[in-house]
Amino acid sequence: MALIYYIWKHPHVLIYIGLAATLIVVYYAFKAFQAANPRSVQTGRLGLPNKSFYTKVVGVTHLNPNGSSRQEIIRNCEVGERLQLVREPENPHDPSAIKVCRESGEQLGYISADLAYRMADEIDGGDKFVA
Repeated sequence: MALIYYIWKHPHVLIYIGLAATLIVVYYAFKAFQAANPRSVQTGRLGLPNKSFYTKVVGVTHLNPNGSSRQEIIRNCEVGERLQLVREPENPHDPSAIKVCRESGEQLGYISADLAYRMADEIDGGDKFVA
């Protein structure tokens, strides 16, 4: 009952659930394609295609340090807009933290901690990822 009430008060949550489900479908479709065509896709050290991949952005409900709303920033993003992945080694919660930002520097959130842990050394080594 509490979940229904929460969704009633925050209908935008359904958009995030839909986006997450879409990303999961795309991920598994890619994995099936890759399994069927192992030489057709070049992958990096993480096994991700051409350093380009789909993932969930976490922390989107928090405010940025300057008080700006990450959800409002996300609403202003356009489909296909290029995003930056910015290492944040001084983050007190996670030294492997990777921020997801617009080209303007506005922060949308973070890459999940488990993925950031795997990517941090590559980004620190100069590898580039497309977001």
